[in-house]
Amino acid sequence: MRKHPSLAEVLESKSDYEWLTINVSGFTVGDFVDSENEKGSVSAPHLRLLSRYSESDSGTISYNNGVVEVSFINNDDLQSLKGEKPIGSINYYDPEYTGVSININKVIYEHIVNCLVSSGSGVTLKVAFPLLENSEIKCLPLMKYQIVCKRENEI
Repeated sequence: MRKHPSLAEVLESKSDYEWLTINVSGFTVGDFVDSENEKGSVSAPHLRLLSRYSESDSGTISYNNGVVEVSFINNDDLQSLKGEKPIGSINYYDPEYTGVSININKVIYEHIVNCLVSSGSGVTLKVAFPLLENSEIKCLPLMKYQIVCKRENEI
């Protein structure tokens, strides 16, 4: 059985990493509200970035379609790397479809949503995943990410 490593395990092993530039082709923003959920968890808003063909720098990962689940977390949790995959994760078991999740603080989350809604594009996302000896493991914690939202104003 494959064990998916936590970020702490990857950092302890001093793994090298590889960058994947995700080609964002669209997005979805939505919410699922359920009155039967526990108070404080009634609303579950989401932001998903849709991705077309992307390939990592050395070709370890390549896929035709993908989705990036963007979640906001408490800035203190992000700064202290709290949890198994505090920055996010990547799952590339399916060669045609890759799933990525990233955790960002609420301020950046709101800026990204505003940028997407107003411009419809302009988001660049790069993620760094660890290179492990066991190439069968394809669900990995992210080690780094860079997300930039560019909006050009007409002059």
